[in-house]
Amino acid sequence: MEFCRKDLANYENLELAWKRIQTSTGYDYKKISGDALSAFGWNFEQNLKCLQSEITEKIYKPNKTSKYYLPKKSNLVRPITVLSIKDQIYYQAIVNLISEHNLSNISQFRKSQVFGGLNVDESNSIFYLSDWRKEYSLYKESIKSSYEDGYKWLVKFDLASFYDVIDHKILIEVSSHNALDADLKNDFFEALQIWTQPQAVNFSHSHGIPQGPVASQVLADIYLHFLDTKIIRLGFSNDFRYFRYVDDIVLLTRAEKAAKENLVKLDIAARELALVPQSGKISVKEIKDIKAVLKGENSIFDFLQHDAFVEEDDELQASLMKLLLNSVKIASDNEGLEIVDDTGIKYSLNRLTCNSKASAIAMKIVKAYPYLAEVCVSYFSRCQIDQSSSEELLNCIKEEPIHDWHTAKLMSLGERLDESSRNQLFNVAVSLLQNPHKHWILKQQAAKLIASKEGTYTLIIKSLELTWGIEKSFLSELPHCLTLFKIALELDFHSAMRVIEDKVVNSFFLPDDFCLFLGFYASFSGQNLPNILNKTSWVTNNLFLGDGNLIDGISFNLVELYNLNEELKYKIDFRDYLGLDEYQAALDLLVKARGFFERDPNMYFAHTDSFNQIVLSCVHTRDGANIPKHELGNMITKLKNQIPYAFSGFDKCHNLRCEVPEIHAYSESKKSLNVSSSSRFREREKLKLLLASSYEVLLEYIESNHICKLLKAI
Repeated sequence: MEFCRKDLANYENLELAWKRIQTSTGYDYKKISGDALSAFGWNFEQNLKCLQSEITEKIYKPNKTSKYYLPKKSNLVRPITVLSIKDQIYYQAIVNLISEHNLSNISQFRKSQVFGGLNVDESNSIFYLSDWRKEYSLYKESIKSSYEDGYKWLVKFDLASFYDVIDHKILIEVSSHNALDADLKNDFFEALQIWTQPQAVNFSHSHGIPQGPVASQVLADIYLHFLDTKIIRLGFSNDFRYFRYVDDIVLLTRAEKAAKENLVKLDIAARELALVPQSGKISVKEIKDIKAVLKGENSIFDFLQHDAFVEEDDELQASLMKLLLNSVKIASDNEGLEIVDDTGIKYSLNRLTCNSKASAIAMKIVKAYPYLAEVCVSYFSRCQIDQSSSEELLNCIKEEPIHDWHTAKLMSLGERLDESSRNQLFNVAVSLLQNPHKHWILKQQAAKLIASKEGTYTLIIKSLELTWGIEKSFLSELPHCLTLFKIALELDFHSAMRVIEDKVVNSFFLPDDFCLFLGFYASFSGQNLPNILNKTSWVTNNLFLGDGNLIDGISFNLVELYNLNEELKYKIDFRDYLGLDEYQAALDLLVKARGFFERDPNMYFAHTDSFNQIVLSCVHTRDGANIPKHELGNMITKLKNQIPYAFSGFDKCHNLRCEVPEIHAYSESKKSLNVSSSSRFREREKLKLLLASSYEVLLEYIESNHICKLLKAI
C-alpha cells in the first residue's frame, strides 16, 4: 500500500512524530532547539493542526536550515543540521510511514546479524529507537560466539562520512518503493535537497541526510538494509559471518584468504549503493585476543548493570575512577595525556562525582581533545571549579580553540568559574558576540553569558540587529536569533517589539519558528502584540482569543494541561489571589512545565514542583500556617490533614523532582545516585493523573475557604 499526503497529514501520525522527537536521546540537539520546542509544546494540539492544514492544502514548504560542526577524533568536523520544529515533525512523520512500510524487511536480520536502530519490538512506541545497551551487548556477544565457532579472521569495514554521501535518488527508491506515492516522493526529495544545502552556496546537493534528527538514524538503517541483504545472503554460500551495529560493520571468516576475498565483495556492494569505504579504517587481521577486539567488554559491559546504581555509592565511584584511569595514559612529567579508550572516558566521566583526581584528568582531556569536550564539560558542570582550574579554562577560551563548538562548550561553564575569571569571561563574550566571523553556536553561548549581567540590553539589541541585517544570515543563525530575541524580550519587551515591528513593516520574512516563539512568549507574559503580527497563524495559535483576557493564565493552563472541568477556568483569578509578582513567577513556571511535558519529564517535574511551591505557600499563608516559603516538604506534609485528597499528587511530584540528576545528584530515600531513565516518561503519565485530582481539589478548597470567605467578609 502506498501512503499519500493525506496519510502523512493524519493527526495521529503528526502527534506520534512530535512525541518521538521529544523522547529521542539527542539531548544536545533538543537543547539547541529548546526555545522553539517549548513554544510549539505550549499549544501543540493547535500547532499540529496548523501543520496538518499546511500539508493537506499543499502550503507547507521546508525551511532552510542552521548548521553547527562537532569536532571528530580526526580533528575534522561532523556537520549537525538544525531543522525548524515544523520541519522536524514533518521529517519524522514521513519517516514514520517509511519505517512502517519497511518494518517486516528490516526485522528479519535484527538481533541476529544487525543491531541497533528502529525499535522493532514496539513499532508504534513513542520511543523510536531500540535500547542501545541491549543491542550493543548482543552485537558483541554475536562476534564472540562466532570467534568461538572458529571464525578467527576479522574484517573491520568503515564507511566515510556515511550520512553525508547517501544518494537521494537511491534513498527514495530503496526506502520508499511502494511506500510513498509519486507526489509524496517528490515532496520528500525536494525537502532533502533544501535540508542538505550547504550554508555558503546557492546550489543544492543530491546527497546526504540531515545529521541530528532521530528520523535520520532510522532512514540510514533502512538504506543499509539493502547492503545487509546482499552480504548476508552471500555469506550463506561463502561461509562467513556478517554483523552490523548502526554503521559499524564486521566480517568474520575461518581463513585469511576468505577474509580478503569477501572484503572485496563487501566493498563493491557498498559502492553500488554510492557509499564510500574509508580505506584508512579498514583492516584484516587474525584475532589473537577476543577481549581486546571487543574493546574491553569486561570494563564497559560490567558497568551496564550499574545504570540503576543499586550498589553502595563509594564502591561504584571507586570502580568508575579505576575505569577512567585505565582509559588514559598520563605522561611521566604529568603534563601530557594520551587517550587509550574514549568509550571508558565517556562512561566514567558521565557518572563520576567530583574529585580532584578526576578533575585533573578531565582538565587535560578537555584542553587537548575537542571531540571529548562535551563529556568533560558535563562532568565540570557538576563541580564548583576552583580558582586555578577557572584560570586554566579561561586561558583556553582566550586562546580560541580550533572549533567554535569547543569554545562554546567551555564558555557554558561560566557560572561555575570563580568570580575573577567570570568577570574576565564576560569581556571575552562581548568581543565574541560582536565578531561577525564567529559561528552562531559560539555567539549564542556568548549571548547567554552576557545576559546574566545587568545593563546589557543595548548590546543584545545591537547584536540582534547585526545578525538580522540579512535574511539569509538570519535563517542560517535562527537558533542564535531566538536566543537573542528571548533575552531582549525578557529585558525590555516593548523595545524588543519595536525592533520586530520595524522588520515586519519592511516586509522582512519571519520564519515559522520565530512566529511560534513570538506568540508563545506574548501569551504567557500577558503582553499584547501589534496587529500586524497577528496575521500569521503560527502566532495566533499561541494567543488567548475571544474571552481569553477574562481568564487568568494559571487557571487556563491547569485546565488545559490536566483536562480539568472547564468551569474551573472561571473560579479563581490567580492574578488577585497570588499578587502580580508571585503570579508572574508561577505562570512562567507552569507554562514552561507545559512546554516540557512532552519533551523532558525531568524538567516537567522540576518546573511543576516549583510552581506548586508558590501556590501552596500562598494557600498556607492564607490559612494562617507559619511555614517558610522555601520549606515545600513541610507545606506538602500539612496537606495530609488539611486537604488529604490533594496530598498524593503534590507529594509524588516533589519526590520525582528530587530524583532529577541535574537538581539532586544523590537520592536520600534510595541511597543512590539519580540517573535519567526512559521510565521517567511513564512516571510523568502517572503523575499527570494524580495532579489532575490534586489541582481540582485544591482549586475547590481555595474557592470555598479563601475566595468565598473573602466575599462574605466584604
